[in-house]
Amino acid sequence: MKLATDGKYQQLRALKFLRAAHIPSDLQMYFKRAYNKAMIKRQLKEGDLLTLEGDQSDQIFYVESGELEAYRYQNDQKVVLGHVRSGEIAGEIAFIDQKKRSATLRATEKCYVIEIPRKSFESTLDNLPPWLQALVQNLCRRLRESNKKT
Repeated sequence: MKLATDGKYQQLRALKFLRAAHIPSDLQMYFKRAYNKAMIKRQLKEGDLLTLEGDQSDQIFYVESGELEAYRYQNDQKVVLGHVRSGEIAGEIAFIDQKKRSATLRATEKCYVIEIPRKSFESTLDNLPPWLQALVQNLCRRLRESNKKT
């Protein structure tokens, strides 16, 4: 039996939770409307890289269709952290905590993603109540720590 303190167990629970927490339809509509203003729609073929581990983050991505694989390298071994599917957000940890990207994102199939530049989303983040900003920062920190334990 796995203990709750086991890093892999914690990460699997977090990934299960995040998969179940699909983006609400009103937020999906926000991304689609905002796309018409400052967003960039990108098409990826299977195998194309969207981000690289260690890069700076100036955008997040809304996956309109397709699937991305999130992975990083540890001791020269590829470690798959999870998958980002249609209707989900990718690249949010580095975008929110303004640190380097913790994973590489690779298309596992043909994908359409909407790139959301920092300037387009910054005012929304800045207008969150302080307690919610702290909660989001804390979640990002915990996910980063969990990813390191893999």
